Amino acid sequence: MKVPQMPPSMYAHIESFDDPREGGTYIMNVFTNASKVVDENGIYAHWDKLQYRPIPEGVSTPLEYWHRLKSARSVGKKETVFKDKNDEEFSYVEFDRLNELKDWILEHAAGALNAPDQVKDRSTKSTYLISSIIEESISSSKMEGASTTRRVAKDMLRSGREPKDVSEQMIFNNYKAMMFIRYMLKDGDIELTPEIVFRLHNIVTEGTLTGKDEGKGGVLRGAEDDIVVCDPGSEEVLHIPPKSGELNSRLQLICDFVNCKTDDEGAYMPPVIRAIITHFMIGYDHPFVEGNGRTARALFYWVMIKNNYWLMEYVSISAVIKRSQREYIQAYVHTESDENDLTYFILQQLEVIKEAVIDFHSHVLRQVKKDNDILAMFKNSDVRKELNLRQVALIRNALKNSGNIYSVLSHQNSHGCSKEASRKDLLKLSDEFNLLNKFKDGRSLVFISPNDIVDRIKNYGN
Repeated sequence: MKVPQMPPSMYAHIESFDDPREGGTYIMNVFTNASKVVDENGIYAHWDKLQYRPIPEGVSTPLEYWHRLKSARSVGKKETVFKDKNDEEFSYVEFDRLNELKDWILEHAAGALNAPDQVKDRSTKSTYLISSIIEESISSSKMEGASTTRRVAKDMLRSGREPKDVSEQMIFNNYKAMMFIRYMLKDGDIELTPEIVFRLHNIVTEGTLTGKDEGKGGVLRGAEDDIVVCDPGSEEVLHIPPKSGELNSRLQLICDFVNCKTDDEGAYMPPVIRAIITHFMIGYDHPFVEGNGRTARALFYWVMIKNNYWLMEYVSISAVIKRSQREYIQAYVHTESDENDLTYFILQQLEVIKEAVIDFHSHVLRQVKKDNDILAMFKNSDVRKELNLRQVALIRNALKNSGNIYSVLSHQNSHGCSKEASRKDLLKLSDEFNLLNKFKDGRSLVFISPNDIVDRIKNYGN
């Protein structure tokens, strides 16, 4: 990916005209026809794509087409409190597609009517919550180089074992960061501070910074840190962040923005837009030597959850971003190359959030179908009537994964229950119901799904 070369502005362009009257006619033509911020296909197009597309009737050149779009965008431009390293403002444009996505997310991620019953049910919501946090932890880490498999990562988080390498440590750290955010936001009045951001960054980078970066977790990068953002494929430099001397004030501004305490506090901004801009600015400023992406996405969740977009706790945006990582990087590049127009990044992230919410609903539906198929196998058995919902979930997993190992801690982490409740669940499944095999592993008990679990369910009570 390359940083696009932008064309001359309209006023720079008319300076090339020999006849000033021709320039006046060009300006009048552009402003008269500058009615839409999107192209003929309804796309909020960037110059690097627009210049190669067919121009509509009545437009003489791709450049004129671009100037029409830019003129229309300038009319509806909303400025933000943020500036780039050259002291130029960041802004964005509200238009139909952006507002449509924003409203859809408000309805489906903040409202309760569209939430799956399994998430609204207090007895099962913890299972889905833990599963989602694990998915976000894995996907966010994989975007930044973690290379372990999902199965190994899930086993590590559910079992509570120590990470074995840097990849597992990254995932474990992300999991702790998401849990940290949930813990901090139990008090709805808490405000984001640089100190909290430092704690969050320290969590996501613990045990992963080596060499000259060791010890820089939770510390702003210094003048000695040569930080540039490169394309992961070509290694071409895409972005040079602001100088280290600016980072203290820039991070404080981000915190003030999250807390709605900036100079524009009288101007309403939808929380989802505020969350996305927060995400962008951490990525743009790159305040740390490593872990900026993971910190940025964690702070996105902070803003969303704090503003009652409660379903976002169950949704993994990193899983979707990873599937379209090039578009994610491109949205950053398009924003910076086109006069700090955040609309590109906001649109891309709104689409990501919508897809992530839809993915979650689809996941719940698939899981419900699997649950129903498995439960149908023993719904009329005597043992089924004696299991609680956590035990049913574990046996469902055991039926699909013969030989799986469960511990008190893994069962506790999977369902968000107390240690004592977890222990009782497992002991009953092994000692009373004979559905799991129990073994000693050092000083701890482990429980294994036997190969004949289906027969044990069918023969229970005989």
